[in-house]
Amino acid sequence: KEVEILTGAVMNCLNYICESNVMKDNNLQLKIIGETDNFFKKCNRDKSYMDKNLKKLEKNNGRIVNFLMAYNGTKSLKRAFDECERLNEKFNFENLSRKLPFSPVSLLIRTGQPDGFIKLSNYFPGIEQARLFGLSKYPQEFSKQNLENIMNKFFNLKDSYTKFR
Repeated sequence: KEVEILTGAVMNCLNYICESNVMKDNNLQLKIIGETDNFFKKCNRDKSYMDKNLKKLEKNNGRIVNFLMAYNGTKSLKRAFDECERLNEKFNFENLSRKLPFSPVSLLIRTGQPDGFIKLSNYFPGIEQARLFGLSKYPQEFSKQNLENIMNKFFNLKDSYTKFR
């Protein structure tokens, strides 16, 4: 039952993002990153719901918003190391970063966090320039209005717009 609630919350959040005026008004693309096949298999859900939502933004060609769904930083980093090794490249930050599935982070929204504190439970390369936003609401309580408010605040920060890639 808990898995169903959490899965529903993730799907709702994905829907909020895809229907967000901020995404449409700023011509933002959405990229899903993570172990999605595994996620849908474990939750006994059909992946078509995600695909249907992504179609709402498929014509957008602006900056990319990365949505981490069942993301595993350890696996991602291991794949980057393996790819460097396969290509006989040095193990350095620059080479590893190019092998990771997302661009540098500008904004990280984390739910279920005590007000004022954010726990990073995974490896997030490129986060050194990011704005971290934590809220105490859990994913199932996160609303479309929450997303709109956070994104609008972010876009109105004087130094953040140029950092958003």
